[in-house]
Amino acid sequence: MTKMAYNFTLSYSTLSTFKECQRQTYFYKVVKLSPEKSITAYGNAGDVPHKMFEKHYQDYKDNKISIGELRIIFNELWSSYKLDTTNKDPFFRLLPKEVYWDCVKVGLSKNINVKTMEYKYYLNDIYGFPFIGYVDVIGNASEKDNTEEELKIINKNKNLYSDELVYDWKTNTTPPMENGEYTQKKQLINYSYLSYKKTGKLPRKCYLIYLKKDLIVEYFPTLEDINKFDIELKQITQEINSKKSFKDWIPSSTRAKDNYSKGVCFFCKYKNACKKADEQKITLDQIVDLEADYMLKTQHPEAYKIWSQIEQNKSLIKNDSLHLNTVNQNAAFYYLTLDEMLQIEAEKML
Repeated sequence: MTKMAYNFTLSYSTLSTFKECQRQTYFYKVVKLSPEKSITAYGNAGDVPHKMFEKHYQDYKDNKISIGELRIIFNELWSSYKLDTTNKDPFFRLLPKEVYWDCVKVGLSKNINVKTMEYKYYLNDIYGFPFIGYVDVIGNASEKDNTEEELKIINKNKNLYSDELVYDWKTNTTPPMENGEYTQKKQLINYSYLSYKKTGKLPRKCYLIYLKKDLIVEYFPTLEDINKFDIELKQITQEINSKKSFKDWIPSSTRAKDNYSKGVCFFCKYKNACKKADEQKITLDQIVDLEADYMLKTQHPEAYKIWSQIEQNKSLIKNDSLHLNTVNQNAAFYYLTLDEMLQIEAEKML
């Protein structure tokens, strides 16, 4: 396996986050900070239609149930996430339940010829990183799924295309667009890339289904797109491995100065850590007090015990550098000299 500087798994979500905010990637993937309390209502509400489709297309594939019975299951799922009581949006409002029930009905109306649900692609080594992707639905293809032009390409490259379709459900209120293109179409290229690297074949067609809009966005995979994605992926992994310290992980460009409530920051699970990092003016080699308790307990339980003792007797601390709120740039291992000094202080207490 290719040697790498950082050890975490890539996914479409990770790549998107890195492009939007490298610092969030650092907190989540490198430091592995426990996330702060954040708004979960939208994610939970989006999970409900996904689970309903699993039940309809998979669990009840050979034993169809009525729309009334599905509604009962929907209500139970909605309540299990507390979406009808305490799980609210940022403005303390309950999300519109019927809108998401309509999403379920739209998804069921597509009558997809399902092969498998929640399919997992996993690649061990893509430029030194594991790469994973979860496809909502793999369907069985037929000739009617492709245009005449697409069928010519398929027939010309019979060993390149599989007999499978890829579907991804979306509950976005407004599908994101850039330069007239649906930006989430890149997710379909991502899935096609994983399929090609894993099996040597491309899906016959890929679909984004925007349930709230009853809108289908189609994508026909090509080797040209796969090669472009591969080049982009290589560049991203090289940039990740070029990072030497916390300072190199650039925060989102959508964040105005001292404003952590706009752009990608709005739903970020590390908003307070980010703010604290800025206020502390973190140096090239240090990241200060970013949930040190969490890292100590998981990576250095013995050091955490010593640190707790020192906290109870602050007179032992002669220098701030002794305090275990200082974590090294990878946030996984503390400076050896720091551990040695703490051991000396611990021995003094015995």
